[in-house]
Order: sequence, then C-alpha cells, then structure tokens
Amino acid sequence: SLPAIASNNDAGGTEEHPKNPYIAVIAFDGDQIGKRLSGELMPDVKDVVADGLDRCVSGKRKLTPSYHAQFSEALANFSTSLSRRVVTKYKGLLVYAGGDDVLCVVPADKALDCAADLRAVFRGDYALLSSDARHYDFGITQPGFVLADEKYSLIVPGPSMDASCGIVIGHCKHPLQALVRESQVAERRAKSRYAKDKKDDYLGGAFALSLMKRSGEIIEWGAGWSQNALAVYRDFTRKTDEEQLSGRFPYALADLLKPYRLSEKPQVNLKPVIATEFEHIQSQQAQVKGTRIDNALTYLKELSEDRLEDFTNLFLASAFINRQRGDN
Repeated sequence: SLPAIASNNDAGGTEEHPKNPYIAVIAFDGDQIGKRLSGELMPDVKDVVADGLDRCVSGKRKLTPSYHAQFSEALANFSTSLSRRVVTKYKGLLVYAGGDDVLCVVPADKALDCAADLRAVFRGDYALLSSDARHYDFGITQPGFVLADEKYSLIVPGPSMDASCGIVIGHCKHPLQALVRESQVAERRAKSRYAKDKKDDYLGGAFALSLMKRSGEIIEWGAGWSQNALAVYRDFTRKTDEEQLSGRFPYALADLLKPYRLSEKPQVNLKPVIATEFEHIQSQQAQVKGTRIDNALTYLKELSEDRLEDFTNLFLASAFINRQRGDN
C-alpha cells in the first residue's frame, strides 16, 4: 500500500502512521529512442571500424534488422530484468516497465537516488550509481553491460544513450492516478526545459521534480543530470542531517531572495547578488563553523537567467522531502 511505502522513508513509523507520509512517483523514459530506431543517430562507419579502414568508408552505419533486434533486446533487458531490482532496492513498487519506460512508486526521500540509479543501469555506467547502492545483486562490468546474478552479462542501451524522468512528491493519501499524471507532466518538463537548450538542441538527460504539499503549495525544480544539482542536493541533505547546517537555511535563503522575484526573468545579472546573499545565509545558518555546501555556487553559474528560482527550490525541496519530524 502507499502508506506502507511512506513508512519506508528514513523517518520511519508504521503503515498506519508513517512519520513522513510522502511518497514519490517516478516516470522514467529513454531519450531520443525514435531517432535511434529510425537510424538518425547511427554512428558514422569510420567511428566503428578498425583503424586504417576509415579511408575506405564514409557515411553512417547501415540500419539493419540485426541492429533493431539487438537494441530491442537491450531495452527489454533494462525494463524486464533490471529495473525492478533497482526499485526494490529503494523499498518501492514497480508499477510498469516496458522498453525504455518505467513507472514506479518509492519513498519520497529515496526518489532522486532511485531515479539516478535507473539511469545508471539504463546506460550501464557503474560510476553513476549512488554511493550507497553499489551492492545490487548484479554488477556493471563494462560500459553498456550488466552482469546479472554473477552468471551472465546483459546488454543495456549503453552510455551513448540517456534518459529523463519526472518525479512528483505527494501525500500517500493523495489519489495515485493524479500523482501518476503529474509525474508524466514533470517528465515532459524535464525533456523540454532541462534536456534541451534554447535552440531546441539536445543537451542530455534531465529530471524535473514537482513537490505537492497538502497545503496546495507546489515547488518545482529540475536540472540536467550532467549539472551539479544532484551533488548539491545530496551534500546539503547530508550536512543538514548531521546538523552541520540549520534546517532553517532554505527558508532563510528564500526569504532573503524573495524581493528579487527569481521566478521572473531578470533585467540585470542577479547571479553575483544571489551568490553574496547565499554566502551570508550559509555563514549565519552554519551550526558547525566553516560549514559550506559543496558546488553550490558552481551550480548557480550553470543556471540560465530565466531559471534562477531552481537555486532556492533545490534547498526547499530537500528540506521538505527529508524532514524527520513527520509534519503534514
């Protein structure tokens, strides 16, 4: 049941009374699958033949039935054999898995790590696995392959591909169908807002998160996987849990930056101002002298001017998702 999943948040509790009653629905989807199947993204022949032969060939590698068969096998391996293991690792429930699509429900405070690990397994990239999840009942032996049950290797889509996902955080008593719809909306936002640049060119996989509080407030946040966002989120969460930083930090930062209306596109460069205010609040809210959130200012530099609100929303989302007091 959904309350049982909520009770698997780190705050604990029981199925009847989870201390943190929030769950996450993840809609995971591979990027540019249609272009891959149509042959548009096939590599140039010179990139896949032995050295010295590139002078003899030109153009793209031919799209063949054997390529389609192998690619379909890679997608099936990910969805039917591997995705459930990742979701189960995070004490969640796999709702659907087929091809490059996965829909699952997990405890709210495990959502981002679960999504990141789904991407790591989809790509067959060990380095991308979250640090506390490198002991599945399978291993990634080389890029693009996963060793299942220490017996045989399964081909997966591989590191030349990427995936995006939408994550919605909601109360365990919220209608699941509504949360699923919102996760799909968030997935489309990830692909359109964070996986592409302003010229609509593909940048790489991304995630978008919608936090739906029972009060009706909605916090939206997202980033490309290659940005520093997830590293900042994890470092802030850890330092708050260890009480190196006050839990009031996100709210103090948001209050201080509120007059700048970060949700609107600024007429001037606000990043230096935000950086100064951030350093001030970070120093004020440090419970251990000298505590700093690693890579936070690097992440700020990565943001486009019309998405500066993502900077504060990262911290607000973490504070709510990972709270241990179980407030509703």
